[in-house]
Amino acid sequence: EVAAAVAVLGGLRCLCTFMLLRNVKDHRFPLDYSIQVLPFPLTDKCDAQLGFPMGMVYTSVLEAGLSKIPVFKEFQHLMYSVPEGASKTQQILSIIEQCKVEVGDACHDGYQVVFTLDWVLFVPLALTQGESAAGLPEELRPQMLELLPPLNPAALVGVVMVPSIAPTFPERVGASVPLWRTQAEAEGITGEAAKNAQDIRVSSGITSLPKVLLQLYTHKAK
Repeated sequence: EVAAAVAVLGGLRCLCTFMLLRNVKDHRFPLDYSIQVLPFPLTDKCDAQLGFPMGMVYTSVLEAGLSKIPVFKEFQHLMYSVPEGASKTQQILSIIEQCKVEVGDACHDGYQVVFTLDWVLFVPLALTQGESAAGLPEELRPQMLELLPPLNPAALVGVVMVPSIAPTFPERVGASVPLWRTQAEAEGITGEAAKNAQDIRVSSGITSLPKVLLQLYTHKAK
């Protein structure tokens, strides 16, 4: 698939995304697990030359020779330039393998990749274990995954697609509520009864916070 994607990248202004999820139920469409080719511009508001919303950020990082993106400082990620010459397919695959080695057990649950002929971004995922960059406890992640699956990797370049969440009481009447909490926390249930009241309650406001959505299932930066 990478070889086919590289061939497309050579003739079309675009980028490619890929996601691998392990140790969880299937929360995405089958197409999400194949390499996706996203032609430029990704949105009608993108700069014609940059091609995607965060194009200027990525350009600055590459020009500075950095391996981390400052706006992603809260979660673990790696970014590398693809060297000139030789086989781009082999170089991209080698960078991905290098990233797996560097993050070690952090990619136990899977990872997301965005790449062009010039650079590769690698983000390990914390779906079942590891410290969530957003502070989401491990025991609540299975329920959260049912409501909010991991974002499509396109979110890493500024294109966020997220399902809607209907507000519940007391959020429906304008009250401010935490982004997530358990039924016990929401209803003030304590003692032994709290153990049977661990259903998650998620605020509809979380869908308008792309940075939080990115951090839900990514590892907290070291």
